[in-house]
Amino acid sequence: MFGEIEILTEEESMMYFLKGLLPRILPEHFQYKENYFIRPHNGKSDLIRSLPYKIRAYNSYPRPIRIVIIHDQDSNDCQKLKKVISDVLVRENNQLPYLIRIACREL
Repeated sequence: MFGEIEILTEEESMMYFLKGLLPRILPEHFQYKENYFIRPHNGKSDLIRSLPYKIRAYNSYPRPIRIVIIHDQDSNDCQKLKKVISDVLVRENNQLPYLIRIACREL
């Protein structure tokens, strides 16, 4: 069994975009709110601040979970921003597969 995908976004606009895009590109057996979830946050600081809590919960979840984190680039250096997010995951002893993606342009 594959488990679930948790997609953590910086804001609701990315959630709406993904809700339209993902059904077109994911295999048919992936269903929103069944085996993939989009969790919008109230900005970049809320997303980063919530990561430790979410990672601890996901690590103890009974089914396999994969994490996708989508963060806007804004005026940040992409590699530095990705490292900041990755450092939070490492610090929380994350054992789950994850992807960090930096969106070059805001929606």
